[in-house]
Amino acid sequence: MKRIFVLAAVLFIALTASKNVNAQAPAGKKLLNIAFESGFPIGDAKDVYSVVLGGSLQAEFPISEKFSVTGTAGYSSFQPKSEFKDILDGYGFVPVKVGGKYYFGSNFYGIGELGAAFGTGEGASTAFVYAPGIGYSFPVADNKFVDVSARYEGHSVEGGSMSFFGLRFAYSFGF
Repeated sequence: MKRIFVLAAVLFIALTASKNVNAQAPAGKKLLNIAFESGFPIGDAKDVYSVVLGGSLQAEFPISEKFSVTGTAGYSSFQPKSEFKDILDGYGFVPVKVGGKYYFGSNFYGIGELGAAFGTGEGASTAFVYAPGIGYSFPVADNKFVDVSARYEGHSVEGGSMSFFGLRFAYSFGF
C-alpha cells in the first residue's frame, strides 16, 4: 500500500509541475538521468525474494528525432523474504546495459536494453540481462524531466533465471 501511495504522489507532482511548463519533448535531446528503482521478483525468484531495490544512471544519445541510443549502469539487490533472512543474504548485482529508446509520441517511449549483470556476492557470477519496457517523460523545467517507466528485466544465470517487473523513477536533464 505504501508503494502505491508513493507512486501516486510522484505521478501527481510530475503532472502538476508539467502543466506549468511549455510542452516539450525529450526526443532528440542528449540526456542524463539518475533513478531510484524498485521491483517485484517473478518466476523462481518470487519464492525466495520479496522485493528488488536499486538505483541507476542512464545516458541517452539521439540518433534521430525519435530514436536514441542508451547506456545504463547501476546497482540493484533482490531482498530475501522474512522467513529466509536468517539463512540468505540479498542477491546484489551491477547491471551494465546498452540499448535503444524510441519515442512514439512527444513524451511516451519504448525502450529495450541488453547487457551483463555482475553479481556482487561471494561466488557470484555474471549473467546476461535483457530489459524491455515503456515509459513517459514529464517536463518539469526547460530541458529537465521526471521520467517514469516500467520494465521486465530478466537475468539468465547458471541453473535458471532471476527476473523481475520493475518501476523506475528518474530525474533527467540535458547535457
